[in-house]
Amino acid sequence: MLGKLEVRISQPGPGHTAGDTIAWVPSQRVLFSGDLVEYEAGIYTGDAHLEEWPETLEQLRALRPRALVPGRGRALTTPAAAARAISYTQDFVRGLTLARGKG
Repeated sequence: MLGKLEVRISQPGPGHTAGDTIAWVPSQRVLFSGDLVEYEAGIYTGDAHLEEWPETLEQLRALRPRALVPGRGRALTTPAAAARAISYTQDFVRGLTLARGKG
């Protein structure tokens, strides 16, 4: 709790790194995703867990955030924009995984 505001800090799973941490404000449905979500920006994957990252993003999507502050990119202030940002990162990561499998 921060004053009367509940803030949940958790590690939903591997993604950008093995130890990505998020902050979730359930009463406001605001998600601070760190680099698990990177929107309209270059996505660094040097120490990423590409196979697990899309599933970790599904856990974030399940929260149904009203607003999302990504690790890179502008803050997103609607549920639709938050969903787009999660999909943007997820599609990028899945594309890398497919490309790597064809190598």
